[in-house]
Amino acid sequence: MTVLLVGNYFGHEFDALATAVRERGTEAVTVDTDEWPSERPLTLDPGAGSLTVDGTTLSVDDVTGVFVRHNGLFVPAIRDYTDGVVSEDDNPYAALTQLREYRGLFRSLLRTVDAAGGTVFPGLDGLRWQETSVAACCRLGEAGLPVPPSLATSDTAAARAFLERHERVVCKPVAEFGGVKALTAADADVLEGLTTPVFLQALVPGDDVRCYVLDGEFLGAFEYVSDVEGFSFKTGDEHPDAVPADLSAAAVADVREAVAVSPMRYAAVDLRVDGGDHTVLEVNAGGRFALADRSGVTDVTDALADALVSDAG
Repeated sequence: MTVLLVGNYFGHEFDALATAVRERGTEAVTVDTDEWPSERPLTLDPGAGSLTVDGTTLSVDDVTGVFVRHNGLFVPAIRDYTDGVVSEDDNPYAALTQLREYRGLFRSLLRTVDAAGGTVFPGLDGLRWQETSVAACCRLGEAGLPVPPSLATSDTAAARAFLERHERVVCKPVAEFGGVKALTAADADVLEGLTTPVFLQALVPGDDVRCYVLDGEFLGAFEYVSDVEGFSFKTGDEHPDAVPADLSAAAVADVREAVAVSPMRYAAVDLRVDGGDHTVLEVNAGGRFALADRSGVTDVTDALADALVSDAG
């Protein structure tokens, strides 16, 4: 029996999860998606029902569980391209097609494992949820959960009007993943001449809190703490500390409901908590958990390993 760990490699998480899975008597194999596109061989053989990575072949039927970091599935490779790591002489259409085809192969792997009865965490449709963040926000609001005022638009006038109505605004991608910027009225020029849609959300008051849920069970929460004035983990590159967060029963109930609204079995939910009030910002597929685990606030690693091995059995 084998558990696959798939995504862009962050050793402190994948290593810890692989160790926990092996301690439970199940083999763990890490597949670092940052290794492709490359000349390293990768084969999914539907007829044989097998996956071959670097010459090692695994039967899909033996892959009883997969943990996927959805937001790392070739997004760094796209960022490398836009940052000029890929030569400007390269054909951009060919490069993007190459990334698309690799992504399609990995998605096919996940669906093949799922069809064979294996478990895929955080959920097979988690990536689709992340790729349609505006629709996800709508779903959360329709479920009666508190979400920040939001607007997705390519209309400069509408974007500027939204910025004027709110003291601080978070500007982030409509789809996929990418850089997030905090804007104030002084940054209005950023929104001039929009040719690509942006997703704007009011940066509501409060502290940044991340929570974890697995199969409906609340696994704990922590608050991001930084010495940077006005810091928000949504808008800065600083490396904050994690301290335990004491949430109200209403906040915990909303966190669990937010994940229930999504297609995920495992997810990280980001909140802004202001006294007795809270706002649900996002439900993240395969959200990072190393900071909270290392700080002793949560034990997401063991919870995930237990679930993967239990499903394997």
